[in-house]
Order: sequence, then C-alpha cells, then structure tokens
Amino acid sequence: SLHDALPIFRLHTHPLGVHLEVEDDGVGFLPDFVHSLTPARRHMGLEAMRIHAAEVSGHLSIESNPGKGTLVKLDVPLDGV
Repeated sequence: SLHDALPIFRLHTHPLGVHLEVEDDGVGFLPDFVHSLTPARRHMGLEAMRIHAAEVSGHLSIESNPGKGTLVKLDVPLDGV
C-alpha cells in the first residue's frame, strides 16, 4: 500500500548534537557494492550525503539489504553545525 512506502523519520537531540534516522521498507541495496563502484558509476545522492555530513563533522551510516529496505543514520555534533 502507499502508506507502507512512506519513509519514517526520527530526530533526536542531545547535549552533544543531533541524531537523525530515515528508514524505509523499499527494495534496498548492497551499500558495500555501491561504495565499491567507480566514482563515475556511483549514485550521486549517496555520495552527496556523505560529503554534506563531513562538511558539518557528521557521521553517516547506511544499512540496507536487497528486499529489506534502508536505514540511514546521521550524527552531527553541535560544534559541527
């Protein structure tokens, strides 16, 4: 159903920073495989998220498996904002 396809967003603040999670139950993918591709073949959205996270001293992690959806986690320290 359409409702099942909507991503879930979780935002938590704490004294040292911010933690954001975005999760979906979509088709998923193999993050290590995507990361191993040559820069010309990579998905620019994933690369852009990594670049933007690094610009604010953040840490980005991506958990996904084919058929299992995706979970993206971002931690940003307050001094990085």
